[in-house]
Amino acid sequence: MRHTAIAALIALSIAAAGQAQTSHDTTSPTLTAFAAAPQSLACSTAACGTQVTWSATDDMSGVAAIDITATSQYSTQSKTAHCDVSPPTVTVTAATCTVKLPQYAAAGAWQLQAMLTDAAGNAIVYTSTQLGTLGFSHNFTVQ
Repeated sequence: MRHTAIAALIALSIAAAGQAQTSHDTTSPTLTAFAAAPQSLACSTAACGTQVTWSATDDMSGVAAIDITATSQYSTQSKTAHCDVSPPTVTVTAATCTVKLPQYAAAGAWQLQAMLTDAAGNAIVYTSTQLGTLGFSHNFTVQ
């Protein structure tokens, strides 16, 4: 009887182990809002910058960071702002990250792109074109 009970417990344990669900985060976060202000900058007398207000969601591990890159229309100058979310969270609402340009930054149009990363290391890049298609700010002008 005792051996039968032990064998039954072992069988139940093996069956339960076979049905165990494992969770793996393989999905990148999703950008839900992205707006840059001001849209026109003057960098001739001092450094300047545009503040990006953004929101995002992630399905499991949480949004961990955003990298926002601004590139001049001539692609000779670019600046990237890295902003961490600490601790990583599944929903980020109205966070800000400022891209700072040096004095004498190239005049003309600058394009924005964003890369979101979650705590599991999944990342997604939104190009300037993709940001525009989503209805988000995707450029600004330096006077």
